[in-house]
Amino acid sequence: MKFAKTAILFSLIGGAQAFVPSGPFGVARSTLSRPMADAVAEAPTEEATESPAPTTTESSDMKCSDVRAAIKGLTAENFSATLAKIEPFLVEEAGISIYSKSMRRIAVRAQLHKVEVPEGYAAGAKAIAKRVAKQNAFIQGKEEERLAAEAAAEEERLAAEAAAKEAAEAEAAAAEAAAEEPPAEEPAEEVTE
Repeated sequence: MKFAKTAILFSLIGGAQAFVPSGPFGVARSTLSRPMADAVAEAPTEEATESPAPTTTESSDMKCSDVRAAIKGLTAENFSATLAKIEPFLVEEAGISIYSKSMRRIAVRAQLHKVEVPEGYAAGAKAIAKRVAKQNAFIQGKEEERLAAEAAAEEERLAAEAAAKEAAEAEAAAAEAAAEEPPAEEPAEEVTE
C-alpha cells in the first residue's frame, strides 16, 4: 500500500512539471545548466563596427543641437555674429530638413527682433544643390517631352498637308482627265415602223 501511494505521488508530481514554467522568458540560461557549453566555443557572428559621429563636422565643429541652441539664443545684438558662426554648418553639413528648419527658425527670430536676414544667406548649401539638380533634371526631361510632342505634332501637320495636297492633285487630275475625254456617243435608237 505504501508503494502504491508513493507511485501515485511520483506520477502526480511528474505530471505537474508540464504546467510549471521552465524559467523566466527572455533570460539567458546559465552555463551551469549546460555543462557542454564551455567545451564548445562559438565564434562571434557580428563584429563591432564603428559608427560615424552623429552630426559632428570637421569644417564647422558644430552639432545640430549647437546650431539649434545658437538660433534659439539669437538677439538683435548678436544676430550677424551668430549667423556667421552657423553658416558653415548650414552650407556644408546640414541635410535638407535641418537646413530648412534652421532657415525658418532664423527667419522667425529675425522677424521677432526686427532684423533682416542677409540676402543670399547660406544660399550655396549642399542640401539644396541635390534638390536643385533633381528639379533641373525633371524640368529638362519635361522640356524634352514637350519638344518631342511638338515635333510629332509638326510631322503630323505636315503629313496632313501633304495628304490634302496629294488629294487635291488627284482630284484635279481626275477632273482634267474627265474634261479631256470626249463624251461617249450614245447609239441612236433605230426607228422601226
